[in-house]
Parts: sequence; C-alpha cells; structure tokens
Amino acid sequence: GAVTMPTTTGSIASYLATLDQGAGGGPPTGTGPVSYLDALSELCDADARSPECSEAITEYLGAVSSGATTPSQESAAAITSYLDKLTASPPTAGAGGPSSGNAVASYLGALSSGNVQAPSLEAVDQYMEALSTGDVTTPSTAASIASYLDSMSSQTAAAAAAAAP
Repeated sequence: GAVTMPTTTGSIASYLATLDQGAGGGPPTGTGPVSYLDALSELCDADARSPECSEAITEYLGAVSSGATTPSQESAAAITSYLDKLTASPPTAGAGGPSSGNAVASYLGALSSGNVQAPSLEAVDQYMEALSTGDVTTPSTAASIASYLDSMSSQTAAAAAAAAP
C-alpha cells in the first residue's frame, strides 16, 4: 500500500524504515538522505514552528550523528531555509544579513564526525521556539547551534533528574 508522510511522534523512523524496505519486503529502495529530505521538505515547509518539523530535524540529526546517513547539501539547505523563515528577524538576501546556511552545514559536519552529540527533541523544539520569538538570533556558526542545543539538553536532563523520586 501507499506510505503516507509521518505526522506523529515516533512515526518518522517508521516511515523511513518503510521506504528503505521496498515494496513487498524486497530490497531497499530508499536512499537515506533523500528520504530524510522528503520528511524535512514535507514537515518543515510552513512559516511557523511545528512540532512535526522539530521531530523531523531531530530524527535527521540523530541519523547523521549515528552514521545512519551522511549530511547532504539538500538537507542542509532545507533546514537552513526553515530556520531562516522561522527566525523572528529573518536575514534579508542581499542586505548583508547573515543566513544560517554555513552554520547548519558546519553543524551537520560536526555531528557526522562525532564532534558534537545529537540533541534531544525537547532541545530542538526549544531552539525553534527561541528562534521564532527572537530570543535567539539567526545562527552564524556551528558552535552557536551546538552551544544552544547542548545547553537546552543539559537543562532538560537536570529538570528530569530533579523530578525523579
């Protein structure tokens, strides 16, 4: 049967596994980054923050970090476009404003090489929220992305530990 794009928590990995399985359980037909690109393009095309996009980005970052896929120019461009649209004060093309393109590409390279850890869904979602409200500016370096996501992951872990009995 036809496979529909994922729309709920946990469904992206299942969607991508289905793509990679091929019809009737035959040989894999998915191509990794293109499949992630499909999910990013479908779920991150709005001008507003969405939990589904945060999930798609988190899944992709986790796959890059684990070596399940390698960063692609197309995926970096899709994430860059989304971040630039989401940013409260988006960069203006030709006006000398920064784009997040180089920062995203460098961050994906750092994930791929193991220099930074994949962020949690909560950290990615908080980052998207901070970008959309202007609490965080357009990322200009990989370090600025990694620093914020690491900070959010640490805060989330500390809150979970404090709440544990």
